[in-house]
Amino acid sequence: MLRLFTEERSRRRILWRDLLSLCGWGTLSGLAGSLVPPVNGEEEQASSAAPGFGRAKSVIVVFTSGGQSQHETWDPKPLAPEQIRGQFGSIRSRVPGLLLGEHMPRIAQVTDRLTVIRSMSHEDLDHGSAVYLMFTGQYHARKSSNPPASPLDLPCYSSVYRRLRPRSPFVYPAMHVNGPALTPRFAGAGQFGGLLGRDLDPFVVGDVTAEDEVIPELRPLEELPSVRLHRRQTLLQSIENAQRSFAQNSRMGDMQTLYRQAFEMLDRPATRHAFDLSREPEPLRNRYGRNRSGQACLLARRLVA
Repeated sequence: MLRLFTEERSRRRILWRDLLSLCGWGTLSGLAGSLVPPVNGEEEQASSAAPGFGRAKSVIVVFTSGGQSQHETWDPKPLAPEQIRGQFGSIRSRVPGLLLGEHMPRIAQVTDRLTVIRSMSHEDLDHGSAVYLMFTGQYHARKSSNPPASPLDLPCYSSVYRRLRPRSPFVYPAMHVNGPALTPRFAGAGQFGGLLGRDLDPFVVGDVTAEDEVIPELRPLEELPSVRLHRRQTLLQSIENAQRSFAQNSRMGDMQTLYRQAFEMLDRPATRHAFDLSREPEPLRNRYGRNRSGQACLLARRLVA
């Protein structure tokens, strides 16, 4: 079990072993200081007691499903034999002694503002169950395999965060852009709410290059003004109230949550605009790359702006 805080120490100090587990999840460690709400109005003291956590309010996790070749990117081996080091060379960075692959010159200029972790490893030998490990922090029961997603899976880190911090100014505080990761044809395990329920699933956006408006269904229809939309929402709520006896059914509760989130997305112009990549200048879109990965990174930046 992942233990964020211990009773013997300050609740704002993370155990080193658990910090490694968080880093295994992704970059949630940037949010670790805010996972548990302050007690008795101690928010100001928390910020002064733990200056290392920073003040970030959003985190973008760039997950390269399948992984990058580490000896050609973050951990080159210039002194190794050619059959090991590969055909690409290495370059210096701003951090003395830290070499990067020759195709990362821009990143090499900002290495004084990031941390490269080379000590993490695992024993899983297949993409599907390894994705599960990266998103949940635990090995799958079917180690070194490609298990499909299941309601019995452990939740991904974004679902855990939503459970711990249910209040958010965003309709969907956790989104999976350019997803889900397939293993090999179906959505892999560990990317959803799992045991916590479908209402805590991250909002999944697939191919962001299909249209400039990533979710065209959010576009307001002339024949459906906001007044009619609100009336339909009221009607739906009336039906749900009449069926309140079904509320104990988990699937019914999940559907109610999904309906509420859908109406909130339709009712917020700022949400619709965030998913509209045509609002970005063409040179900037080209710089990110006119491909699924590049446009997904651009959309992620818009969602946290």
